[in-house]
Amino acid sequence: MVGAPPLASAPEGLAGGADAVMAQFQALMERFLETQRKVMLAYLQGAGAEAAATPTLAVSQQVAPAVTPLPASIPAPAVVTPEPAAVPAPPPVVPTPAAAAEASAPAPVERMTREQLTGELLRIVGERTGYPPEMLDLDVDIEADLGIDSIKRVEILGNVRRACIPNDVHVGEKAMEQLTTIKTLRGIADWLEKSVAGGSVETKDAAAPAPVEPPAAAPAATSGAPQAAQPTGEDELVVIPRSMLAVVDAPSLNAQAGRFAPDRVLLVTDDGRGIAQTVGDEVQALGGRVALVRHSGALGPSGQVEDGVYLADLTDPGSVARLVEQVRLVHGPLGGIVHLLPLAVREDFDAMDLAGWRAALARDVKSLFHLARAAAPDLTLAGTGSGACVLAATTMGGAYDDAPARRRPFFPGQGGIAGLVKSLALEWPGVHCKVVGLDAESAAALQAEQLLAELTAGDGLVEVGYHGAQRRIVQPRLSPHDVGSPARVTIDADSVVLVTGGARGITAEVAAELAERYRPTLVLVGRSPRPEPQESPATRELASPHGLKAALLEGMRQTGAPVTVAQVEAAYQRLVKDREIRANLARMERAGSRVRYVQADARDERAMRSLVEAIYREHGRLDGVIHGAGVIEDKLLEDKTPESFDRVFDTKTESAFVLSRILRADSLRFLALFGSAAGPFGNRGQADYAAANEVLNKLALHLGRTWPGRVVSLSWGPWQKTGMVTPELQREFAKRGIELISIPTGCRLFDQELRHGQRGESEVILAGGAWSAPRAETAATIAPARALPLLHGATFANGGGHVVEAVRTLDPAYDLYLADHSMDGSPVLPLAVATELMAELVQKSWPDLQVVGVRELQLLKGVVLENGPRPVRVIARAQVEPPPDRQGIDVNVEIRDASASGPVHYRATVEMAPELPEPPRFVAPDGTVLRPFPLSVGEAYRQWLFHGPRLQAITEIEGISERGSRAVLDASAPPPALRGQSHPRWLIDPVIFDSGLQLFLLWTRAQLDKTTLPSRFLRYRRFGSLSETKLRCHVNVLERSRDPLYYLDIAFVGPDGRLRGLLEGMEGTSSRALNRLVGAHAGRRPAAEAAGDSPSL
Repeated sequence: MVGAPPLASAPEGLAGGADAVMAQFQALMERFLETQRKVMLAYLQGAGAEAAATPTLAVSQQVAPAVTPLPASIPAPAVVTPEPAAVPAPPPVVPTPAAAAEASAPAPVERMTREQLTGELLRIVGERTGYPPEMLDLDVDIEADLGIDSIKRVEILGNVRRACIPNDVHVGEKAMEQLTTIKTLRGIADWLEKSVAGGSVETKDAAAPAPVEPPAAAPAATSGAPQAAQPTGEDELVVIPRSMLAVVDAPSLNAQAGRFAPDRVLLVTDDGRGIAQTVGDEVQALGGRVALVRHSGALGPSGQVEDGVYLADLTDPGSVARLVEQVRLVHGPLGGIVHLLPLAVREDFDAMDLAGWRAALARDVKSLFHLARAAAPDLTLAGTGSGACVLAATTMGGAYDDAPARRRPFFPGQGGIAGLVKSLALEWPGVHCKVVGLDAESAAALQAEQLLAELTAGDGLVEVGYHGAQRRIVQPRLSPHDVGSPARVTIDADSVVLVTGGARGITAEVAAELAERYRPTLVLVGRSPRPEPQESPATRELASPHGLKAALLEGMRQTGAPVTVAQVEAAYQRLVKDREIRANLARMERAGSRVRYVQADARDERAMRSLVEAIYREHGRLDGVIHGAGVIEDKLLEDKTPESFDRVFDTKTESAFVLSRILRADSLRFLALFGSAAGPFGNRGQADYAAANEVLNKLALHLGRTWPGRVVSLSWGPWQKTGMVTPELQREFAKRGIELISIPTGCRLFDQELRHGQRGESEVILAGGAWSAPRAETAATIAPARALPLLHGATFANGGGHVVEAVRTLDPAYDLYLADHSMDGSPVLPLAVATELMAELVQKSWPDLQVVGVRELQLLKGVVLENGPRPVRVIARAQVEPPPDRQGIDVNVEIRDASASGPVHYRATVEMAPELPEPPRFVAPDGTVLRPFPLSVGEAYRQWLFHGPRLQAITEIEGISERGSRAVLDASAPPPALRGQSHPRWLIDPVIFDSGLQLFLLWTRAQLDKTTLPSRFLRYRRFGSLSETKLRCHVNVLERSRDPLYYLDIAFVGPDGRLRGLLEGMEGTSSRALNRLVGAHAGRRPAAEAAGDSPSL
């Protein structure tokens, strides 16, 4: 069985989870990659000024009394950060101290020549790396040769930009993102030259961020009897929740027509059991086109063997590339991949050897990587609204059943398919990505039926499973330890523990903590050789990178041989690694542990088997194993080479399999596999790493049911390694919802997991910060009564639990209101509809709470449909800090262009609470005297408004004054705004909301003969539905308004005199030129739509 998209849960529900860099093994994982990218771009673009909080609009107190806040909630888990975020808008990035010192220096006014740019670049790089500029070759690899990690890039490129790019040159986000990934100094110089010249920058010379190598941890000694890890000092404030996975039933599906693009072909890999053939036939019956691909193996034939049927070695990237090209030539571009090869009959896992394991993973997982990589140009270009898809099937539907009698056999390696697909869903938001876990014991006909239903669902789920006919998802649920219970696993000075992953990084920190607490015998395995006991006198007393590199350079020059920067950097990196290994081993030995370091590759079954046998010969026991071997090479899937995928994927999966074969399960007390939250949730840029970690999770699940000892895979959130992250970046990560696990906290959590975790608890998520925000649900888990009509046809992805993304195609054929909101001949998305759309996504994603308000909404760039349907992306990101005035959460939302480099159209914060507040009684402003409005309602719509019939809810204008107006609004008056939905169940009701804005437009026409368009508002308070009954609408123009800028409050009042909604601080700009917009819909009244008529979006 498989899980839902990445979820962020409430304190009662979930502790799980979205830009940047990861350090060493497990140092910064999961959402760090995307956050680092955003931090870097914001820093380089000078986002501080742009992200500054907008001036707060004063709100008139005449409209209604203040609403009493809900009682304060129990404090959420504290996030220890130097400066918690104070505003919901994306915060400015605080530069590093070195950068801050130069931040005030103005950019050059005059454009530099290419020679000047190159000289300045080399000067800055040399200054920041310690290498003389004359040694820096423009073609050296920034990462491999100079050791510049992506955090150092922020510092260097920020200074380069300020020194070389004039203020009057605008550099867009796409160009800045290219700058952050350029691989060589020459590439940066090219970028600078084009930027200074005002040209666009397009370059293939790009690479993903490299891991950061932190300095050695400071040694620490301890004495006294062994004791359990206890929090001390500031660490007591950091709470990292513990979660496990729970099975939840999901609504069943039926196949739907209209999901396949007729001009694109669906590539289906054959399972050999008839399922692929059946699915292909049904797809064709529904209007799709299919190319069936059979895996031929390494020595088999390839090419087209009959009409629409192909042979290829799907484990070979070259063979897959040729296959995809041939399919394109015969059938046209690809519209999707349906990967059913994993459903083929296979060897039983328990009977596999390492060669069989490798072959199975290549067939099931790597083949999908090769196919997705080869098809990426077609699928990403097709994008939203095209039906582009990646669907992969596994036989893991019954993996999570608690009752042994209901469990189904499964192959743990297929977990890698899930991790890969979940990462693709984040990288390709416009492509419908889904992994389906089928019941291995179901009939082939039922499996084909279920696959077809999932393929055509468009429900936004990324991961579903089946037990028989029951459709299910898996959701993380909070599962704290009973720390008062007796320890289930104890470690003492007699224990022997094997640790893979070397004497560096997170596993070394955990091993050192075990040494200081319990003093066991530790056997550490790493690929690096053990360093000499003493460092060379030439560098022993040096600490700074500049000093060390200078000493190494001088020593190499004394040999008389030519010296390159790459040689110096390689020597420097070896020295730093040796220092850390030496310091960690010394720390463990000082603590009282017997420590043995063995140089070996954990994937080498012969070497590892010999080591385990030697441990038993020497000590007579092996009590536990901590498996931390792993590497990362972060790149988007299109940019990742097969060789890189193999290095990342194989290091974890092969070494874990080797352990499963060589360990003596009958006497082993625990096996702890160190994994990543990237596994259960996916991660952008880490498809290989997520896939590998999901294999570890499912391997632990399998072994945990058969081994007598405890087997657990720990999906860690990001760790903070000493020296890894600057204080400024720590602040930014905290503001963006990333809780870094401190080393003391992580070691304490591991200690608790060993002592109090139960057998059978095989997949554990340990992550905090935004991971523990209230649960973000997906489309399939919403109560049916909550229709949320604007999300009809949307596709969904989840960017790390507290981040949810929907892609919605605005189509006049379905969104009928668009034809009634045209400006200068083109349909324009109304601000009221944008508000509803943002609120609906948040309500759907956090269904246990209620939308109680929307604040600080900004219209940044209108959404204009000039050429028919237009997709937009709606991104919702829960804030880490709880709101100060109520229980619940605040969620930052943006409506963006569907393209990655497109603009932001709308931005707002949606407020959520456990329930709607009690509606207060409305009190009209004192001294309001209304006079008759000069036009009838019909005349007003014809002469002064541009809104067509579907947005006309004003039924009576009761009067107008110097400070406002009043009218009656009726939600039942206009024809349907959406095709096929005569009475949509709105969350706010954009027709009524917009009609309130129309009443203000009528006020400005009557008072000023100008048309006013809204641009932002301070807050909308929601007390109930605006659709329930006729409402009285009160517009109050605030005193600080000065033509052409007007501020107003709009109250929507029910028949009982109580507020249903209150719009505060709406801002609009008036212009007589905008009067041209009026009258486009005069005299037109559309016919009512037939109920149930639903378009294909």
